[in-house]
Amino acid sequence: MGALNGRIKVECPRCGKYDASDMFLNFELAAEYRSKRHILSAILRERSEKGLDVFIVNRQQTADATPNFFTLEDLLSKTDIPVSPEEKALKLLQHMRKATGDEFGKRFSYNNANHYPLAYARSEKEFGRLITLLAKLGYIEELEAGWNSSLTVEGWKKTDEIKKQNPDSNQGFVAMWFSGYKTEVDHPKHETITKADRDTCYQAISSAFKETPFKPLRIDNKEHNNKICDEIILGINQSKFLIADVTGNRGGVYFEAGFAKSLGMEVIWLCKKGFAKDDMHFDTNHYNHIVYDDYEELTKRLSMRILATVT
Repeated sequence: MGALNGRIKVECPRCGKYDASDMFLNFELAAEYRSKRHILSAILRERSEKGLDVFIVNRQQTADATPNFFTLEDLLSKTDIPVSPEEKALKLLQHMRKATGDEFGKRFSYNNANHYPLAYARSEKEFGRLITLLAKLGYIEELEAGWNSSLTVEGWKKTDEIKKQNPDSNQGFVAMWFSGYKTEVDHPKHETITKADRDTCYQAISSAFKETPFKPLRIDNKEHNNKICDEIILGINQSKFLIADVTGNRGGVYFEAGFAKSLGMEVIWLCKKGFAKDDMHFDTNHYNHIVYDDYEELTKRLSMRILATVT
């Protein structure tokens, strides 16, 4: 396993901004990836457009404590890649909406050579066909020279509908037991977990979020006048993913995680070491839990897990 040598910043008009190790850049792209160049360009461009850091290394290199490093295998396996023409066209439509700055009627134009990764298109020609498809679907106005157009009312409605499905949410819902045990009798098999301990745990989780483009939502910290269960459902619905710390084996945490799973949401499971045997329910213990021994370890591992599986 080679160490991470030089870290080189790359700015590409097609792929966007990313970092790569000199070892990666000095090796020819393996044959298995050559047919997927357009997908790799699209993944890099999408992450660059969202302001997400990417550090590409080759498969012989180690993470070296860098949370946002990726091999090509990582990028391909951990990205939801659009396949059908409509999926690709809608991906582009979302970018068009963003390009307007939410100003209805604002026009935009595209350069096929540099912009086709925005739609995960295989080529400039496919990109042109996808723009034409958006016009035929009624989502953008009839095209002018230079692919100059603007969103229609239907296109505006469609992007609002997509937004409600939370692809662009920057929020992660934190489900955990916040109060802790009051006495050792409450959980005689283990050390007492106090509210102070739970507060420290949440601070470690919050620190992990700071290494990502997301922010945590802790429902008991949110001001509201509604029933708490209504706020929990709303909060999960507005989130992109959910953190479930099952330490303490609380039914509410499992309910919130189950609700998130029913929405097709990514759930990241946590449990404190020493509690894992008793508190990880048999219905969920087959998931890959982060079993942490100390809170510094939790921060590091959780930030890496979020970056690897959510973004």
